[in-house]
Amino acid sequence: MSFKSRFKGLFKTVSTIAVVIGAAVGCSEVNYDMGYDFIPESQRMTLCFDTLSGVKTYLYRYDSVLSSNTGFMFLGRQKDDTFGQRTNSCIVQYLPVAMPYKGGFGIEPIIDSMFLRVEISSYDGDTTVEQKFNVYALNSDADLCYDSLYYANIDVEEYYNADSLLFTFNYSGRGNIATRMEPTALGRELMNKLVRVDTSVYNNDDKFRSNFKGFYITPDQSSPAKAATYQFNLENAYMQLWLRDHDSIDQAKIKDTLTSWYYFYDGKEYKSLSVNAAEYDYAGSTLGALEASTNNFTDTITIQPTIYVQTWGGVVSRLRLPNSLVEQLNQLKYTKDANGNSIENSILINQAMLYVNMSDYVEGNMATVDKMDNAPQRLGSYLNMRTSGTAGYTPAPIPDYMYDLEKSQQMSDEDYVLPYNGYLNRSNGYYELNISSYIQQVMKGTMKQDIILAPSAYDFMGYGQVALDGLTQRPMKLSITYTLIKK
Repeated sequence: MSFKSRFKGLFKTVSTIAVVIGAAVGCSEVNYDMGYDFIPESQRMTLCFDTLSGVKTYLYRYDSVLSSNTGFMFLGRQKDDTFGQRTNSCIVQYLPVAMPYKGGFGIEPIIDSMFLRVEISSYDGDTTVEQKFNVYALNSDADLCYDSLYYANIDVEEYYNADSLLFTFNYSGRGNIATRMEPTALGRELMNKLVRVDTSVYNNDDKFRSNFKGFYITPDQSSPAKAATYQFNLENAYMQLWLRDHDSIDQAKIKDTLTSWYYFYDGKEYKSLSVNAAEYDYAGSTLGALEASTNNFTDTITIQPTIYVQTWGGVVSRLRLPNSLVEQLNQLKYTKDANGNSIENSILINQAMLYVNMSDYVEGNMATVDKMDNAPQRLGSYLNMRTSGTAGYTPAPIPDYMYDLEKSQQMSDEDYVLPYNGYLNRSNGYYELNISSYIQQVMKGTMKQDIILAPSAYDFMGYGQVALDGLTQRPMKLSITYTLIKK
């Protein structure tokens, strides 16, 4: 068999075209100097660039963020003129490490004080502002289970009463230091119970949790609104109970100063629970006006020229690809033969890059740098934000953003990143999203024409919020590379 006959299948006419679809379809040819004139006309590659218009943009709210047993405690309050006020609070259980003595707390122990030590993992806002926090006792009948799933929109009032205040403490971002917890009368009762309970309770975690349900910790309403929210690592968060005991011979004498430690463990290993809660108040902010005009961010009638994305169950955005755009994409399949007759080709999307620009981006401007620092560093693209599964209600991604693969294919020495990308390009102030498979399926009519832009799958509980251009200043741009194959 000759070389030509063995490979003649490779000479099927294929032309590859790259475009950016826009309101006006324009085309600028790229001149390949070396050998380009020898390629048959039907096989030449033509590159075209233009700007996408017509994508409809709306606001959306998704507050069912899984927030139990994360290994972190989120506390604090932050307010922004655009994004409103976010308050983070936490339900947390604690377990003892050991008693001062094998037999307990010595002879006639005297309660002194309780200290809280926390370690900052991350924060958002002004850490120089001191906040007051309240620590409440959980209800004795609080039905909380370590292996159940809880969400950021949890109704915390089901689990504590406002008259069960145990401690207050003040905190700002002063580092990893111990903070004195000021007890109320109920707090004193708790401290006394901790040292006078039967010692068998300390030797059995289930008994301890039955006697000491846990805390609900939240910012006091009198605290400044424009402060900070903190992420504390529970592995390194604990309480210290300070006390003194008496001499066994002369019980009028103080023998020693003692400490008892209590850690905020969570998870199945310890059968303990932590649940983080987030509450938004948009009154007086830019989003507050939009909340009222969009029926609590559910309106898909009024197009929003500027859209927003928040972490922690705040506002996210919905993009709708109109039928006119899909029809325009499908028209790319048709070419003309030498006689001017229309020919329908098969089309393969090689790459479709969606560029989503930050609003009010000014290159080199310090205010812009601050906005980029405060923005989510990656966005995810989803078809549905509430899909039931073994891990609870989790978002369903578009085909290009199968985020589970990033964990399952992660290498030992480096992270595996999907071609989807989704990261913030800080040099140009835009997010770059590879949505090739999604566009291919939309063109086939096998997938709905809506995308929800939200934080990346593993950053819903991180810190970040950003305003994006929908139809203003720098509209979204879709760059498509595709191949036409003659049928």
